[in-house]
Amino acid sequence: MPGVIYTSLDKTTAIAEIIRGLRSRGVSPNSFGPDDWWVYGVRVSITQPLELEDAQARSTLDVTPEILVGNDTTQTRRVGNYARENNFQAILAPSAAARGQKNLVLFLDRLPAGPQVLSSAPIDLRSSR
Repeated sequence: MPGVIYTSLDKTTAIAEIIRGLRSRGVSPNSFGPDDWWVYGVRVSITQPLELEDAQARSTLDVTPEILVGNDTTQTRRVGNYARENNFQAILAPSAAARGQKNLVLFLDRLPAGPQVLSSAPIDLRSSR
């Protein structure tokens, strides 16, 4: 399958998503050192995102905001398949880990150019709750 990058629109949300993902797999964020995880600031050009905050888009996909932030990956994978099959470059979706925030799922093979890394920094998950 072509590459996909799961990103967030801000650093705090990205860290919350990492912590949620680890915990959902039974892994404690405390088991990592201060340099084991890094956060990157990137710039990307997108002209065709599937915006899931749009009620019409959710209606077309027969999903609710609650489904989009739930734990059932069956529905979110279905949305991802729809986006890929309909040539969207990315999905703008609500964050399940940071209510009111957003994630951006990038389909690398659909972008006109790859993401440009602007910055990088280690993050200490033990102090990022």
